Amino acid sequence: MKAKQFWNSVILLLILVNTILHCKEIVITPQDLEVKVGLALSGGGARGVAQIGVLKVLERANIPIHGIAGTSIGAFVGGLYAIGYSPSEMEEIAINTNWDNVLTILKEQERSELFFDQKMIQDRTFATLRFKKFKFVYPQALSLGWKFNSFIQRLAWEGAFYSDNFDNFKVPFRAVSTDVVEGKTVSIGKGNLITALRASSTIPLLNTPVSLDSMILVDGGLFANLPVEQVKELNPHIIIGVNTTSPLKDRTELNKPWSLASQIISIFMNKYFEKALQEADIIITPNLGNHPNDNFKGLDSLVSKGEKSALEKLAEIQRLIKSKTDSLTKVTIERITKEFSLGERLFLKRIETDSKNYSFEYYQITETLTSTTLDDFLKSLNKQTIEKVVFKQETNGNVIVGVHKYPKLESIKCNCKIQSLVEKSDSLANLFLNYYDNPSTRLKIVETYRKFFAREGYSFVKIDIAPEFFSKNLTITIEPNKIGKIYIDPKIKTSDYIIRRELALKEGDFTSSEKIVQSWKNIISSGLFSDVFIDFVIDTMHSTCDIFISAIERGTQVLNLLFAIHNEKNLQGGVDFIHENLFNTGTRFLLNISGCKSDFLTKLNLTQPRIWNTDFSFSLEGFYYYRKVPIIFSKYTKRTRYETYVEKEFATEK
Repeated sequence: MKAKQFWNSVILLLILVNTILHCKEIVITPQDLEVKVGLALSGGGARGVAQIGVLKVLERANIPIHGIAGTSIGAFVGGLYAIGYSPSEMEEIAINTNWDNVLTILKEQERSELFFDQKMIQDRTFATLRFKKFKFVYPQALSLGWKFNSFIQRLAWEGAFYSDNFDNFKVPFRAVSTDVVEGKTVSIGKGNLITALRASSTIPLLNTPVSLDSMILVDGGLFANLPVEQVKELNPHIIIGVNTTSPLKDRTELNKPWSLASQIISIFMNKYFEKALQEADIIITPNLGNHPNDNFKGLDSLVSKGEKSALEKLAEIQRLIKSKTDSLTKVTIERITKEFSLGERLFLKRIETDSKNYSFEYYQITETLTSTTLDDFLKSLNKQTIEKVVFKQETNGNVIVGVHKYPKLESIKCNCKIQSLVEKSDSLANLFLNYYDNPSTRLKIVETYRKFFAREGYSFVKIDIAPEFFSKNLTITIEPNKIGKIYIDPKIKTSDYIIRRELALKEGDFTSSEKIVQSWKNIISSGLFSDVFIDFVIDTMHSTCDIFISAIERGTQVLNLLFAIHNEKNLQGGVDFIHENLFNTGTRFLLNISGCKSDFLTKLNLTQPRIWNTDFSFSLEGFYYYRKVPIIFSKYTKRTRYETYVEKEFATEK
């Protein structure tokens, strides 16, 4: 009896396994049928602001972007969009920014950012020669680009989707640069976004090149001013190129040597640019006339021209998307018919059920004519409302189609760990009631909260949305990140405490982009480094943010040439011999020799700008000063006033 029951169980198990193995199933999501659009944004300086207008039109037309590659200004626009800035936010930034101040090559720092002794040295210096280990350090460019660096740091660290992996941005992104060591184009898709944007927009001779690993990076426009090839890395179905480059100058504009040099470079770049134009599916070229690429005035009109050009191409873009959609749908239908051995003309018949679960709908595929073809059904799938569609063949051969819908949000509970912001957090949650709980909604929730908390001074907040599966009821937990460990690159010879004392944040503080930027400014203002890099790694499990600081140290021997004009002393000149960062302690040793026709000064000075972590400074100075003092005589004249004149006699003073 027991043996019979055992063999019956085995037979049933075998029948079940056989049914499972022969039960065919295909799962399709709306994303599988979505046409992926890639954007290639060109360089062009100020002209590139028109790209913002193009993005505005694409958003209004509900054309999602699935990948962006940008060169120079295109990297700046594309990078900000990729980490969560809207076109309207970028337009506001572009119009309200003082670009003359951000892009200046004449003034790296504001006087308010300097120590008092740095101001005194700067005021009397006409030119500076810098040496490292007593070897002359040739300047790599006219500007170190500190102000632009500070500007993009503040924007990047406030992005809702900042990450060290550019594929994890809201929109996957590539910044395109040129490695002058290997002479090739570099597509940057991971690491520090600030470094990537700087590398993509560094103009040779004007801005200092960016060192990254073994590469020396400058503007990506040399070989890829329209980065069509690089956006292909993100596997789009359609590539839209936005061309905001400057046209070649005419003969009348080539009367200056720098204009001629620029024209030669442009001719060289055009060789690669023409190839990129042919490889893109659609090219949008805003009519910007002869607007100079260095003129950041009237940017609102450039945005408008970008919108106009995109509107003119919109119908063509939509036709191409429809054509690609038809192609994807056809491939999917062929896959279904082959898998289930069905005919060519397929229709769907709704299966009515008694279930009150509105998250599911069922259909049966039939060859009998109905109002819904399989082709129309697949094209109608909405990624906002439908999670997936399951095609399953039953044992009788019928193919049943199960439509899994996203639930609508009926309640959202917000658990904010920052007490002062609990009420505002709850009100933000209410904005999403009656939305479908889908990946797009959850992404929007994360973006909304991170932007809000960034404005309140809390950057990179941890946001958990529960449950993991889609539900009518959500719980949003918001926890601010705190600074974990602060690591300083051991390759830096300067003492760690010199860097740590300049930090505006410390371990255990809430993470704040404003404080990170201020820390960068403080370290740069010490004058010991030509460049400073601040990276971080977020530990989502422990809600901490570890900071990593690296820097390029400047030459410590400095020769300043001094020059000044005074009413009394006429021309005055001299030199400063300076050894900075003495014994890697930040101490400065200075020997000054200066004079004019009537004065002579020589002095030795030893200065520590900051004593430990205080704001007090220490200075020890010895000097020798010699001057000739003119003797002034006055006499009373008949015109009842004094006349002053100088005799050729002098008293000396030491």
